[in-house]
Amino acid sequence: MLHTLGYQLVPKFLDKIELLELCNDFKNLPLSTMKIDEFGPSIYNHNIFLEILCKKVNMVSDLIGEPLFPTYCYARKYQYNANLPEHVDRPGCEISLTVHLYGDKEWEFLVRNKDKTSTGFQLNPGDALLYNGIKVPHYRNNYEGLEYSQLFLHYVRSRGQYKDYYFDNKNFFNKQKKEHDKALLKQLSQRYKDKSRD
Repeated sequence: MLHTLGYQLVPKFLDKIELLELCNDFKNLPLSTMKIDEFGPSIYNHNIFLEILCKKVNMVSDLIGEPLFPTYCYARKYQYNANLPEHVDRPGCEISLTVHLYGDKEWEFLVRNKDKTSTGFQLNPGDALLYNGIKVPHYRNNYEGLEYSQLFLHYVRSRGQYKDYYFDNKNFFNKQKKEHDKALLKQLSQRYKDKSRD
């Protein structure tokens, strides 16, 4: 189904033990360890979610019929009135899963079909939607509950055009380069100021 439509529902992607462990961890995670924006707290590559990302790589590879490399994981606690604008993802999200952890109200996840119509999914805790993140536009309308927690797992085809994004290498190196360039610019700026004083 993924090859035909670009997405596939995976009921009970997480078993009961995995779901309970992830939910308990995420609920008790200190806000100080998370990034907070207008949509709610989020975290990138949290250890327990990384374990699931790696643990599930063979299962997801079997689902799509191709070997995969993990790239990264991301989790967010969406809050009242949050939404997800329609978009496609960056190359490191070639094969993606949005996995529902817990929430106080249902929230439809929508994908845009090739004929411009939309298909919506209501995920139960532990369910996932597998989709081609860089080709299939996806979105959510405004959330009417108080909190809805979601885990995102991202992979790339190990023999595909985005294989070099494994473990989010491209993103990591770009960050390093930006930090290096910023530090270099600061040094040059300081030297210029020092010379101006001479």
